[in-house]
Amino acid sequence: MFAQDRDLLILDPSLFRDGVILGQRLASGAASIAGTTLTMVGIDFAALGITAGHVVIFDGAALEVTARLSATTLTVSRPRAATSAAVIPPAPATGRPMCIATFAPQIALAHDTLIRFAGLTPAGETPTDDAPAESTILNSAGLIPLEALTALASIYSALAGLTPATSPAALRAEHFNRRAAAARAATTISLDLDADGLQDEVRHLDIISLFRA
Repeated sequence: MFAQDRDLLILDPSLFRDGVILGQRLASGAASIAGTTLTMVGIDFAALGITAGHVVIFDGAALEVTARLSATTLTVSRPRAATSAAVIPPAPATGRPMCIATFAPQIALAHDTLIRFAGLTPAGETPTDDAPAESTILNSAGLIPLEALTALASIYSALAGLTPATSPAALRAEHFNRRAAAARAATTISLDLDADGLQDEVRHLDIISLFRA
């Protein structure tokens, strides 16, 4: 996958508050923060796969996980403009409620959709001449916004399924579907088909090819 939970958080800061029912809860309980280190006793972050890119809701505030230090400690930051930016320390606190949920399954679905829509073969499957492997993509970082927006559209569409058309979830679903469509129309994928590190082909995601049977 190109996107992470923190990429969804940046696009929709309220997601991990309003959409957590659909999120897969990984951990919850009482934790403490000192400096940029979050500590939670009686848990194994490594066993749960919690690492950089996840999102922590700590005492009601959404924080990025920037690193896993040990089985019980994480480095956390207030949301940053980019993953390359310096960590921003949260306010220190002791014994406050903490929850970590992930939307990785929804991101994975968005990723698979993007790869197949581009006419590529997802990782783990055998590529063909007509559908090169996704590993041929050169500009994967540039695809993060589209993948994240596609995941958000899917999440809110699911949340809106049993609500009126004017509900907040339905309005967000419409909003993110529009943004995902606009991003898809503006996004191109650069491919390196002969593994020489140079671009051999550019694919446009807003073009649909039709073939006579």
